[in-house]
Amino acid sequence: RWVLSSGAAWFEEITPLLRAIFTRAQIAEFYGASEISFVSVAMHTGETVAPECSVGTLIPGVELQVTGDLLWVSSPGIFDGYIDDVPEDYHERIDLQGRRWVSVGDLGRIDENGALYLSGRASRKIIVSGKNVYPEEVEQLLQLHPGISHAAVLGRKDLIRGERLI
Repeated sequence: RWVLSSGAAWFEEITPLLRAIFTRAQIAEFYGASEISFVSVAMHTGETVAPECSVGTLIPGVELQVTGDLLWVSSPGIFDGYIDDVPEDYHERIDLQGRRWVSVGDLGRIDENGALYLSGRASRKIIVSGKNVYPEEVEQLLQLHPGISHAAVLGRKDLIRGERLI
């Protein structure tokens, strides 16, 4: 009945193949992380198809705040916290109403229709000649070219620019 994906970005070219194999199945992609549980769902078949490049809309009960472009999640599904060895990207805070908010360092935005778009992770930021570059955004642009199906962008130290993209 269902084809579910989570953990990595969905490859749109897979959808027609899955539709051909699983003719009656619904196809959905979840965005989330171990610390924040499921945050959004993007439907790739049926009546409510997610906008291209989005990770869908928020799951009921999930609240999201965007500070700058850093995503903060509050929901019944967020985990209790780390005992030790807290990752660099993990942050939590309590708001004035006593709600707990967690960020795993993901960056993004919500559009006027409630669709969530990810632009990268703060720790992957590459600084080129003083400009902040998020590899995921460059990868998405490269993959728009018909001759490129997958792309990976990394930073390499550069004596003049600080880092350069490879």
